[in-house]
Amino acid sequence: MRLIQLLAELAAESFVSLRDIGIDSGRHIINDDILEYIPIDKTLYIPHNERDDISLLPFYSEISEIFRNERLWPSYEEYVRAKDGYIAFAALYCDYFTNDQLVELCNNPKARWIIPSISLETYYRAKASAGADARYNYIVNEIGIPNMGRC
Repeated sequence: MRLIQLLAELAAESFVSLRDIGIDSGRHIINDDILEYIPIDKTLYIPHNERDDISLLPFYSEISEIFRNERLWPSYEEYVRAKDGYIAFAALYCDYFTNDQLVELCNNPKARWIIPSISLETYYRAKASAGADARYNYIVNEIGIPNMGRC
């Protein structure tokens, strides 16, 4: 179990390293597609019976924790923490309101649009598709990223 925990911590920290490598190379390695690559459905990592000797839940927990606390959410020019990242209900909001205007609207000097090419509406309309509910729940409920309506 100790090995699993250490591997989970290493996997989580690798996202910080990937962010830094991307910044140094001038490319966003962690971009708007990030939700396609991280574990977002907690039920897949919980042991379902007593025969499951190894739980992979530490991977989910460590990666969620690092995405909750580190500057890993892609914005237009930078990476921001979950508490300062706002996801628009409709992607057009990101075009209508600049980050400076978002700061004023939300009364948060660090407010930034995150994953601007994707919106909550995208997940709301795609609820029938596989994983849409998990992505929405992960963004809003697990990580606690505010949306425009919660300013």
